[in-house]
Amino acid sequence: MVTALVYMVTRGQGMAERQPASSERSRSAAESYIKQVAETSPAEQIADAKALLGADTINQEEFARLKRPSPQRSPAGGASGPPGLLPLTLKYSGASQ
Repeated sequence: MVTALVYMVTRGQGMAERQPASSERSRSAAESYIKQVAETSPAEQIADAKALLGADTINQEEFARLKRPSPQRSPAGGASGPPGLLPLTLKYSGASQ
C-alpha cells in the first residue's frame, strides 16, 4: 500500500502529462477514421454490399435496405450522392449458417 502511494507521488506528474497526449492520439485516430468512412462513395458502398450479398453474408432484403434511400440522408441535408447510403456496418449475430 505504501509502495503504491510512493509510486503515485513520484510518477504522478509523468502520468498526468501522458494522459492528454494519449487522449489526443485517440481523438485524432477517431477523426481520421470518420473522415475515411465519410469519403466512401455511394458506388463503393453498393459494391461492398453486393460483395457481401455474393458471399451470403447478407440476404437480398438487407441488400435492398442498404440501397434504399432513407429520410435521414437527403440532398437537402447537405449529403452528397444518392440519399440513404450510409457507411456499411455489420453486426455479428453469433449464429452460424
